[in-house]
Amino acid sequence: MPKYIKYLSLILVCCCCFLFGACSNVGFGVYIYTNGNIAQLYSVELNETELQNLNINKDELLNKIQELATQHWETQKAGKDLTYVVYEPETTQNSFIAKITFKNINAYNDFYNIDPNNATAPEVEENLFFNKRIIFNGNSPYVNIESTTLYNELLTFIADNYFSGNTDAALNYIKDINVSTSRIYPTSYKIKTNADYHKVVSEYDIFVWQSTLEKELSSTPQNIKIWQTTFSTKNRIAWYGLGILLTVIFGAILFITLTIKHKRNNQKNANTQAPVALTQLPPKIAEIYNPEDTNSAQKDNKD
Repeated sequence: MPKYIKYLSLILVCCCCFLFGACSNVGFGVYIYTNGNIAQLYSVELNETELQNLNINKDELLNKIQELATQHWETQKAGKDLTYVVYEPETTQNSFIAKITFKNINAYNDFYNIDPNNATAPEVEENLFFNKRIIFNGNSPYVNIESTTLYNELLTFIADNYFSGNTDAALNYIKDINVSTSRIYPTSYKIKTNADYHKVVSEYDIFVWQSTLEKELSSTPQNIKIWQTTFSTKNRIAWYGLGILLTVIFGAILFITLTIKHKRNNQKNANTQAPVALTQLPPKIAEIYNPEDTNSAQKDNKD
């Protein structure tokens, strides 16, 4: 299977994991591939039936979303080196997907003006038996969406065209939009998260967080946490100590068990070594050695 098709299948898995019953589902994902590529994916899945019930023209809304996304990309790429950056928009009957692929981490950093030298040291949560090296601990990008031009232009478009300019009515519609955040990492990274959904596909871990726009814009948005498990000297000492303690405990249990078994075997052997009943001896032997037969003993003395 060509790598492009393989990557696309992974993206479609993420986009189609949760098709909710609301008017639309908005998705944002960051995917890291084994060949070093990094991709960002933005997707909108519209529910045609629900939109018809609200008298919203699905095709018109989808075209507007594509138009705004294109404008946003044109603004983002201005003055940037796109040698190792690829933008791939795709429109289907009910969805719009925009994928930005960076050929390596350097292309990603250059595009977003990130200086790796200024990166802060990763946070480490220490535990007794293992530590967590925190890759990300925060909220989804939706919590800041109200301050973006893209969001406000779309809100204005919906309010003016379908709610007679009533922004509150448009907001009431938008708040029910389901949003999802996804991450894809190679399984070799051994990533752990608090995601709502996790699936392993081929050599990749897929993580998806589910929410609604109303929750993301509230005072208690969803928390997204991503980490790797690490081990320090203290952790190894704790594991060795636990191993020694368990060895002592199980050794003591084994010693007690064997001691009790040994005592029982000794008692059993003592019982099996008891004198044989005289009735089981030959008649002549029994007559001679029967200590209770005093007549036999006197008779022997006379002889």
